[in-house]
Amino acid sequence: MRTLQQLYDQMMVSRDRAPDIGAPPATTSPTVALPPPMAQPEPFARALKRARTRVLGQLAPRQLDLTGGQVRVTASGDQDLRLALDALLYDELDLELRVLVLDGTGSPAITVELLTGMSNTDAFGWVSLGTYTRWTAGNKVELVHFENMLRYVRWSVTLTGTNPAALFQIRGIGRRWS
Repeated sequence: MRTLQQLYDQMMVSRDRAPDIGAPPATTSPTVALPPPMAQPEPFARALKRARTRVLGQLAPRQLDLTGGQVRVTASGDQDLRLALDALLYDELDLELRVLVLDGTGSPAITVELLTGMSNTDAFGWVSLGTYTRWTAGNKVELVHFENMLRYVRWSVTLTGTNPAALFQIRGIGRRWS
């Protein structure tokens, strides 16, 4: 198997061999046979990019932000259906829940659950993919590995306590195996 540098060098040599249209006819002897034209190698930048996306049979992981930034919630609820992550491209997700602030009186607590479903237009048929640890304080981080998702993934928050409010973010990496 040739390296990317060899492909690039071959491409540069092939380009230098190309005849100049305005040049006079060559005066070399007709006994010299040129090799048959080769298929044009892939441009070096594209070949390099494609090589970087393959890591031991795995496509390069992609960064995901399930919440689209920091989200402040003051009541229990689910992420809007139209904002659900399309997980069709991924075989597994490593998602980090970061609870930045948890306010309220009467022992406020937050529980975040990930849901998965086949439709982002109907709330029917969503099932639990996994749940993060229940927290009673802010400034916490937890990383959880998820597999066997359906088409879409979204979050659901349960807040308890008196006048609870939380600021959180869910982000991580999505991987696909070839």
